[in-house]
Order: sequence, then structure tokens, then C-alpha cells
Amino acid sequence: MSRIIKVAMAALVGLFLTAAPASATSVLVTGNTTFTVFWLYTPTNPDLAGSARFNIANWTTTGFDLTIDQVQNTMPTSPDINARLVSFGFGLSPDATSFTNPVNGTVFGWGFDNFPGFGSVDVCGFSGNNCAGGGGSGLGQGQVQSGSMSIHINGPFANGVTFSPVVAKFQTGLGSFELDSCVGTPGTCGPTVFVETPE
Repeated sequence: MSRIIKVAMAALVGLFLTAAPASATSVLVTGNTTFTVFWLYTPTNPDLAGSARFNIANWTTTGFDLTIDQVQNTMPTSPDINARLVSFGFGLSPDATSFTNPVNGTVFGWGFDNFPGFGSVDVCGFSGNNCAGGGGSGLGQGQVQSGSMSIHINGPFANGVTFSPVVAKFQTGLGSFELDSCVGTPGTCGPTVFVETPE
């Protein structure tokens, strides 16, 4: 194999092992609406996959009600790699000024700290100790959170609010993965992936 081919292959391997930004979720909201986000990471077997639906209601220029439902780990149950969706979160721009009336879900509760790999997450739903995950909880492969979770978000939203990023954390027998999401057809954009060490 020539030296040029070896260098090119090494560069490709480095590209795949580096967490690099990709086309990711950025949803501008200017009124009542609903959107669904999808998380997908294909290098594992089976693929890490999940989704959640966001519903914005009672929109004003100073706040809105957010309900999140249909949070699910859409991975098949076999092969079992002990993959759990342990938390998800989102950033808001402009920043919210306060949060009121939080109603937790059956699996996920509201939190207001960051994901280690994403510094711009303002709000999360977590199942373990905090937004970073842990504690052995969450949604296992093929599981869905029943019901919904809701919160009122206040802020200077006269020009709308952008949800970005909208991320999820999976803990698996292969390691821990934080993924950005896509809106629309799953897999139409590559997620930003941060691969952490195995538990």
C-alpha cells in the first residue's frame, strides 16, 4: 500500500473518531406548534435510536407552555447492548428568564444543568441523578415513557425562540453516547456525537 493511501486512510479514521458538528436540530418557534425530534447513531449494533415530541401551547411574546410526550428508546430489544436513554435536553435562544409549573413525567424529571458534551443545554429531562445521567435508570431498548411532562417557560420571545441543540444521552454496555437530533425523517442529518468511556 502506498504511503499516500495509508495517510488518507489514517485521516478518514481520525475523521470518524472525532466529535465534529453536523447538520443538527435548530427549530425556530414563533407560536403554537408541535415538532418531533429523532436521535440516531448508526455505528453501534443495533443503532442507538430514540425520539420525543415537543408541543408548544399558550404562546405569548413573554412565555409559553411546553409539553413533551412520546419520549421513547426506539432501539430493537435484540441484540441487547443494555442501551438506556437516560436523559435528553435542549438549549433556548434567547435564554429563558424563569421556569414555572414543572410537571415531571413517569420516567424523566426536569433539570436545569448541562450535558458534559454540550455546553448550551439549558433544560433537561433526566432519569438518574442529574442531566449527565447515571444511576442505572431510564428507558431500556424498545421502551416508551407513558404520559407527558410539562413546564411553563418565560423569556423575551417577541421574535420567537430557537430550540438548539436538542440532545439525548444513551448509556450502554459499549459506552456512553451524547447525540444531537434531527427534525423530520430519522437519519436525514448526521448527529453530533460525543463518545465517552464505558461505565
